[in-house]
Amino acid sequence: MGSSYYYHAWAFMRAVKKSVCGKRKAEPVVVKRDIKMRRLGSDNLNKNDSIQNFDLLIAPNLRFVGKVGKACSFDVIKNIKSKLSSDQLSTFKSSRFGLYLDIGKDVLSLRLIHSILLREVHHPNIDELWFYYGGQNLRFSLYEFGLVSGLVCGGDESRFSDYFTGGTFFDKFFNDDNKISRSVIESKFKDAVWENDDDAVKFAKLYFVQCFLLGSLDNTLIDSRFIHLLDCPDFDDFPWGKYSFDLFVQSTKNKLWTLLQASKQATFYRLYGFPYAIQFWFYETLTTVPAFLCSLNNAAAYPRFMRWSPKDMRKIQNFDFKVFDDPNEKVISSSNIKATAYELSENIVSGLNDQDYVFKEEEAAAAVNTEGDSTFEVAKSACMKFVNELKNLVFDSGIEYSDMELGVRKQIYDCIESFETNQLADIFNDKSVKVRAYALF
Repeated sequence: MGSSYYYHAWAFMRAVKKSVCGKRKAEPVVVKRDIKMRRLGSDNLNKNDSIQNFDLLIAPNLRFVGKVGKACSFDVIKNIKSKLSSDQLSTFKSSRFGLYLDIGKDVLSLRLIHSILLREVHHPNIDELWFYYGGQNLRFSLYEFGLVSGLVCGGDESRFSDYFTGGTFFDKFFNDDNKISRSVIESKFKDAVWENDDDAVKFAKLYFVQCFLLGSLDNTLIDSRFIHLLDCPDFDDFPWGKYSFDLFVQSTKNKLWTLLQASKQATFYRLYGFPYAIQFWFYETLTTVPAFLCSLNNAAAYPRFMRWSPKDMRKIQNFDFKVFDDPNEKVISSSNIKATAYELSENIVSGLNDQDYVFKEEEAAAAVNTEGDSTFEVAKSACMKFVNELKNLVFDSGIEYSDMELGVRKQIYDCIESFETNQLADIFNDKSVKVRAYALF
């Protein structure tokens, strides 16, 4: 039996290691700590072995009353209505943003949003919020945000890149400003610095987007690209939803858990972006909505936040208990929302998927992994069988060998045994291979 035989056996084992083991377990990748993860507290959560996916971040007995604020001000809507002429206001109302002018002053319930956030469960995706209520784990992601808000959340942003610089609007109104903050935009709008209807409507859109949809602090600097973008005829169709949702997630994900860990239950926190969306999404996920929460106006209205008329909940006692735990009143969830054919035709969630689709993808991935494990075991068994057959070929009980030939064959056998108990065991990372090999003798 020539040495080339053993070389081919060794080459076969190397091929198995590359084609099978490589698929089963990839080399570890060191991921740099992301500043966004730190800001959301996800780093500490992911390092906490006691918290698993879909575990409640705050136990029911640790829930606390929150002091909640919001960055988006209803004054923005009031100022737009008062500053624009009737013709200008009519043009604004015909845009994608016009329907938001019908939002009532007392629609937003920070109390309800705080109760929802108290039911956040752990999920590693830093771009999603997950909650447990009504017996379901429900996702609030960019997809759900888009369906409720009506803001464009999907699509290719790069098609707007030609408008990120240049244009006339920026030069006309902001060329002398070194730093443009939210307060600068609000001041100019209140001063009605425009000279024609077209610029008035553009200024109203800028004011509405930057000071309401992208609600932030007054001194927050504005990305100049978004001002240049006003010269784009498709300004309304820019994915403003992505930016608004990102602000909201950054201000809420793991926030209450972080406050609880720091023993700062009384610490004030503020909601950024467009917090209305999560409140109306909550209504949309319920099988029946308690009458004291809101009433349904039009089940087919679009966007979905227009379907509901929230009630004044400020004077309700034992609010959290009544909404989530009272056996006579508590909410019951059915399933997460999915886009209708009409909503899909509006292209607001292009490239995004509903919760059920994501779950199916995860199940498919798990099935692939299971199949991979099965393939691995088959290859492992085949290799063991091949090695045992190889050892059986070294000695033939019906042949008498000379002392020299017997010594050579014994060396060959020892080499095969060494390969089995060392290299083969390393390939499959399995000590049982060694145990089985030693058990033969």
